[in-house]
Amino acid sequence: MHTWGEAGPAALLVHGSILAGRATWSGLRPVAVRRTLLVADRRGYYPTSPADREDTEVDVVDLLGVLAAAGEPVHLVGHSRGTLPALVLARRYPEAIASLVLLEPPPCASAPAPAVDRWWTSAAEVLGHRVVASSAGPGAPSSSDLEDDVAANAHDADEGHFLRRFFALVGAQAAVPDPVPRQMREAAALLRRSGLPTLHPDLLDRPLGVPTLVVSGGHSEAFELGCGHLAEALGARHVVLGGAGHLVQQHPYCAGVLDAFWTAVDDGGPTTNKRHRGGTSDPAAPPSA
Repeated sequence: MHTWGEAGPAALLVHGSILAGRATWSGLRPVAVRRTLLVADRRGYYPTSPADREDTEVDVVDLLGVLAAAGEPVHLVGHSRGTLPALVLARRYPEAIASLVLLEPPPCASAPAPAVDRWWTSAAEVLGHRVVASSAGPGAPSSSDLEDDVAANAHDADEGHFLRRFFALVGAQAAVPDPVPRQMREAAALLRRSGLPTLHPDLLDRPLGVPTLVVSGGHSEAFELGCGHLAEALGARHVVLGGAGHLVQQHPYCAGVLDAFWTAVDDGGPTTNKRHRGGTSDPAAPPSA
């Protein structure tokens, strides 16, 4: 766990796949002058304990310890795969969560759209797995919901090639170093062993009891449809920040949008479920929260 800043209400940041905490959240460091940012490293990511697979339930237990230690409700933020334990925590322990922000969650497989179905088919090809069921719902175990596929590309020996395909799949505007650093190789191997889970329907069957913001990057029809479906199901606000792809937390407006949303929650102001757009080519001010 890394702590940035020591002022104001705390926010707990949960990273997704491949990139660990500090690399994922560097774009939010300016907010640390006004808030305390708790930057988690999920199990299996350096410097945490090794893991055979990424496991949503293990993440939930680890993060619940951080929430308990905080002693007061915390603003919770998840990116990509990190949105899954964040959403489970908000559903199970709303009293510990001041607000929830979901940045570019994996497209909801339950969203009724061909683009979402095509995305999951492509994900299965890239990862060499078939998606069988969903990640943990309330009280449910999150043992692997994936079956090993017999596809020839199930274990691509070239880490660089695999990472480039994965970054293209999710729309991450990130370069793959050559040679691939050890920590990135280990994260890629962890991802290939784990596959990508999707959300359990029980997590989406009613609005959350905490203010919620969904942020998408405007780069993918599947992600936009999935985020819209998720926001509607949870009664959340949906903001689109185009220009940074899947790594929307690196968008120049993102830190301001999150800080404004948190401030509105702290002040007891409205956090509506309207949909807003912004982008690097948009000369207007950042969307207000």
